[in-house]
Amino acid sequence: MGKEPVEEDVPIEPGELSLETQQALLIFGVLPDKIEGMNGIWLGKEFSGIGDVFDFYEIDDRREVFELLTYIINQYMKHHEKQRELRDLQSRR
Repeated sequence: MGKEPVEEDVPIEPGELSLETQQALLIFGVLPDKIEGMNGIWLGKEFSGIGDVFDFYEIDDRREVFELLTYIINQYMKHHEKQRELRDLQSRR
């Protein structure tokens, strides 16, 4: 594109992340979403059966992975909230 990429703008490759972070992202993708029925609002992830998921993927450091998973969920929730606010603002115009 004719421009030199800025190092800070280059996304991190998943392989550059710690093993626990990669595992947390994997678990995030596997857990089902909880969606509020009438409005379709994302409420988070369903944690029932998370022990089985940890067993299946042979997660050793469950505490670290769980803490990273909750961080990912919180960031994702903030993103969804901003997107919903933008849609609400646009629909009012």
